[in-house]
Amino acid sequence: SQLRVGRQEIGLARERLFGAPDWSNTRRSSQGARLQVTHGRLAFEAVDARPIVVRLKLPNLADSTQHFRTLSIGSSAGAKPLAKGLPALWQGYWYEQKVRPVTSPASRAYRITSGGRVQWQWGTAKNSAVSRALEFEGARQVGTVGTRTISAGFWVLESQWQWKRTHGAPTLA
Repeated sequence: SQLRVGRQEIGLARERLFGAPDWSNTRRSSQGARLQVTHGRLAFEAVDARPIVVRLKLPNLADSTQHFRTLSIGSSAGAKPLAKGLPALWQGYWYEQKVRPVTSPASRAYRITSGGRVQWQWGTAKNSAVSRALEFEGARQVGTVGTRTISAGFWVLESQWQWKRTHGAPTLA
């Protein structure tokens, strides 16, 4: 079990919605709490965080306009699924963003993105030559920018094969 409170990098799953990208000049860190509990084959994780705003001449601070929360439950890493045929991971998230500019009310924005992810895994045992995974993730975003309405969403279906006994453990997704 582990509880982390304070500033930290939080990268969840494939980091489609919230993560610490390698491509930016400064890695994205967050301020908040992250609880991870593992008991036998069961793993649980909860996150409540705000991204850090990097400022040039003032101290960096948590962004009061953004709030990210997630709950995950599933099999612990490398363990058999909790029951045959069930996903190895269930994850739900909620990401709220508010922009309240002082100068122009027309550029005021409010967005909520909520979604989830499920993942099935096969061949994760240490003696398996090949591991396979199937993942589905989807989210819906609603909100407003000025007087305009936002309505968007995404979904991703990914299959992955990894040859664990081959040099470099190549993966095909």
